[in-house]
Amino acid sequence: MRVTLLFTSSPNLGSALIRRVTGESVSHCAIQLSDSLVMHATGSGVVVVPLQSFLDGHTVRHRLRMDVEVEAVLRGMEATVGTGYDWGAFFYLGLRLILPFLPKKNLWSASGMNICTEVVQRFLNLPNDPLITPYKLYLTLIKQGAK
Repeated sequence: MRVTLLFTSSPNLGSALIRRVTGESVSHCAIQLSDSLVMHATGSGVVVVPLQSFLDGHTVRHRLRMDVEVEAVLRGMEATVGTGYDWGAFFYLGLRLILPFLPKKNLWSASGMNICTEVVQRFLNLPNDPLITPYKLYLTLIKQGAK
């Protein structure tokens, strides 16, 4: 099965803050499952929404097409859809960017909740790096040969 990873920004305050703190043009990532559905982490949790609804609120900066097994898609959805948003991880990521001497381990990474990069990493069966930004995840995937 082919999915498209979408790396985006939006005009909302959270996106602007992420982009300002990281100095990167991307603040969010999502998984386009089909021509009409997108899975992503929102403030209220991980959801699957119509593609057009997602695009109405996000500007796509980069796209990567990825081949994944259908079973991986189902496992990824089962593990993440309906889970809460990991505000602790989001807060710690911000603190870590401002105070780089803090431990690199995300103290909330075992919470069972997710931020957008954790959803994509789990979905693609990648090693979890809870401190990776959406843009750094994009660059990592490019280095691994994604297009």
